[in-house]
Amino acid sequence: MGGTTESALPYYFFYIIPIVGYLSLTTLGIWSYGGMIFAFVAVPILDLIVPEDVTNPTKEQSRRLSQAFRFKIIPVLYMPTQMWLILFGCTKVMSNDISLFEQIGVTLTVGAVGGVGINVAHELIHKSTVWERTVARILLWSVGYGHWGVEHVRGHHKLVSTLLDPASSRAGESFYSFWYRSVTGTWKSSRAIESWRLRKASAFTKIVDDETNLGIAMTVAMATVLMTWYGASILPYVIFQGLVAFTLLE
Repeated sequence: MGGTTESALPYYFFYIIPIVGYLSLTTLGIWSYGGMIFAFVAVPILDLIVPEDVTNPTKEQSRRLSQAFRFKIIPVLYMPTQMWLILFGCTKVMSNDISLFEQIGVTLTVGAVGGVGINVAHELIHKSTVWERTVARILLWSVGYGHWGVEHVRGHHKLVSTLLDPASSRAGESFYSFWYRSVTGTWKSSRAIESWRLRKASAFTKIVDDETNLGIAMTVAMATVLMTWYGASILPYVIFQGLVAFTLLE
């Protein structure tokens, strides 16, 4: 088509997900599940009633706008937004006046925000700048899926739609079968990719330069900081918000 708007403002619309998450965590009750309600009820309804936008930027616009800071900053800002919401969720889950029902809702809602975060990381992990790829890694570390970035870029893109790709679903495969194969296969693939990349390195280098090991270390470090602040009982929340996030990705 012949071009599109050059305003960055419409692209901030996807921040409605963390906004809904914040409102859910402040309202609680049944609305503590607001993130999941929005994702699985409101979004499908909106998809049906909002007209399709078929405009696309021209090649020149695409080249120029992709380098414009006002566009580059949009996905980057999602990282501090998600990290803050994870912390806010910790505060809510550990509150003395919250029920188990609400704790589950908070965890699911924060996980939904993290699921969007993985998609944001997917965009940033392909960028050429170190700082954008670092933001992507932080988003992945926060949901315990740091190894996904390794496998996606250096595994999935080479093997997509083949039987060797754990992240490509098979014809007639159930979600549950695919989930298990993708989650476990992505982990195994990332280990194999880094092992091959570092095959000639020293034993010490193999440990410290392995991006999969780095992802594990940073996720554990984040969880340790949260347990130091909130106590060991925060761990189930930390684990399950990540589980929800990468399940929504899959």
